[in-house]
Formats: sequence, structure tokens, C-alpha cells
Amino acid sequence: MATVEAHGGGLTFGITGSKCRFTVYLEDFKEGAKIVDGLTVAIDGPSEPEIEFDHQDNGDIAVAWTPYAPGNYVLTLKFNGDQIKDSPFNIKVVGDVNTHGQYQAPKKQIYTGWAARRKSSQASQGKISE
Repeated sequence: MATVEAHGGGLTFGITGSKCRFTVYLEDFKEGAKIVDGLTVAIDGPSEPEIEFDHQDNGDIAVAWTPYAPGNYVLTLKFNGDQIKDSPFNIKVVGDVNTHGQYQAPKKQIYTGWAARRKSSQASQGKISE
């Protein structure tokens, strides 16, 4: 069986609404063979993430997953039914979530009164940029 390993930031940390990326490396592969059929990715956590696979020309498989709620996730990787090295991975995801479980972008800060006049004055003097 081929030696299979996975590496990347998406195996340790994530932010809601952002793609968490990692790569599955196969030591032995046949040039041009599509072997993603042997790869199983299971993610348990507070939300059901989207998962994308991208075959690289060198035989590696790039994986991106997008969580929609903060919390702790457990990602299990198997290749041809066998867990790969270091699997399962415990991943901490931070960020905001709305009532529908979808990512909610941070709200832009609104300035009023004295703060708005000061910000407007700084912007006209070229001291800040937005």
C-alpha cells in the first residue's frame, strides 16, 4: 500500500466561513491516475462543512473544507479504508455564526457624533484610509 500523509493548516485551525486547506500526499502513485476514490474525509463538529477536492498533477490531493460554526471539529482521513498517519485530527474553529448556521461577516464599525467628526477630519487630512 502507498504511504499516505496529510499536512496543512486546515488540520489544526480554522475560521468560520473561510476555507481550511490541507494536502494529502501519496508516496507511491501512478502518473496521471485519479486516486481520490480511495480517499475518505469525515468531519464531525458543530456544522456540516463544504468539502472540495482538487487533484494535483503530481498525484497529491488538495482538500479544502469550509466550517460554518465555531467549535471543535474532528477530521478523520482514510485511504482505501485505512486511517492515514496522525488521523483523526482535532481542529479548533473560531469566528461568528448566525441563526441559520451560515457564516456572518463582521459588521463594519459605524461612527456617530464626536467620533464621526474626528474620523471625517482625519480622513480629509489623509491620516486614515478605508
